[in-house]
Amino acid sequence: LTTRAKGGRAASRSWRIRALFASVLALLLAWSSLSVMPAQAAGDPGLPGIGKAIDNKKDAYDKGDTVTYRLSIKCDSLEEPCGTGTLVDTLDPNLTYTSYVVAHTKNPDGETGIADVSFSQSGQTLTWTIGSAAKPFMDGETLDIVVNAKVKSVPTNADRTIDNNATLTVPGGSKTSPT
Repeated sequence: LTTRAKGGRAASRSWRIRALFASVLALLLAWSSLSVMPAQAAGDPGLPGIGKAIDNKKDAYDKGDTVTYRLSIKCDSLEEPCGTGTLVDTLDPNLTYTSYVVAHTKNPDGETGIADVSFSQSGQTLTWTIGSAAKPFMDGETLDIVVNAKVKSVPTNADRTIDNNATLTVPGGSKTSPT
């Protein structure tokens, strides 16, 4: 003997619709929380990483002061070399480039990087080539380029700040440093 609650068929249909709706909603929520990043296929060049920090930070710089900042770059791949990359830093008109130093840092295995580094300047644009066919920019390799520039005129903005960023480009992509 089977008993049916009042409106049993309608209640059953309503329950199925609600269950279907809840399942679809759960799938949508799960799907929307995923971060979708293209996978790096074997044999693809590595991806770059870049950071920037001022080494001699002051509240304000005056005409004639030297600003020293560090561009930290890395081949973020753990499998493939970045190969040969280009780091481009266009200086603000309030600055004059004076010098740079490259510091190769050790990777997690304690090995010092080997990438060749060459430099050129055209006006306010500073360009470094990182890596070569003989000594590529290797996966996991990190190096710092410390740049010195002299303040030739004080900025006229209220904070007396000079914005500057650099872009590192390798065959796998490019990244721009924070300002």
